[in-house]
Amino acid sequence: SVGSDGDFTGAATCLGYVLLFKQNLVHKVYGTKPANFQVTTVACPGIDTAGGFVTADTALYYLSPRGVMRYDGSLPEGIGQKLGASRLTAGTFGAADGRLYCSVKNAAGEWSLLCCDTARGLWHREDALHVLGFACEGGSLYALAADGKLWAMGREDDPYSGHAGREAGIAWAGETGEIGLYTADRKFLSRLEVRFAAAAGAFVRLEAQYDGAGAWELLGQWSMEQDKTVTAPIVPRRFASMRLRISGTGDATVYSVSKL
Repeated sequence: SVGSDGDFTGAATCLGYVLLFKQNLVHKVYGTKPANFQVTTVACPGIDTAGGFVTADTALYYLSPRGVMRYDGSLPEGIGQKLGASRLTAGTFGAADGRLYCSVKNAAGEWSLLCCDTARGLWHREDALHVLGFACEGGSLYALAADGKLWAMGREDDPYSGHAGREAGIAWAGETGEIGLYTADRKFLSRLEVRFAAAAGAFVRLEAQYDGAGAWELLGQWSMEQDKTVTAPIVPRRFASMRLRISGTGDATVYSVSKL
């Protein structure tokens, strides 16, 4: 009766409206009772036939033929540009505590568990977990994996956390851009300081590369026996610029990189 071609691929509520999706459009239902219902149609990337969706932070997130989309009541916008050009062909979505989780399959048939910080727009690939479905209960997000395991996502106080082993520390790394080693009056910097905190059991490595080429030089590494804040002094070599790379496993937070 709505006069559009194709099968419906998803139905959701967002900001008080009912949204009925097809692959290339969305029908938006206005009104409070059948007597005053009105339906408008917007041509836009809709939910893919094998796509998932979830409502979080007053917006709807879903998988379309063009990738991961965010819909906040106006027009859907793509938020998955940082995921690369590979087309995502299937997915399941969940959300909790400002994080969007997507278990998606690419054109090669490979599954990935992706996490997006919706406030900052940062994407991370966690692992190759294939999730069949997500569900929230008591403020916690759960994921049912294809191998039958139930995972509690990111909550230390979750009631299930005592019944399952903890994941090993996830490997991570971050690189700075080029840091100039000369001041405006051509004085060479005598020292830099990197200040970071790491949790017990974490491992942190600090390396440097000079003038954007060559091998990375190890400046220091730390294995944490307890929660600790470290200030690492660096005496740079005589080059025009340098990059810093900090990497490791486990929980760590970099607070500052200071020129002295």
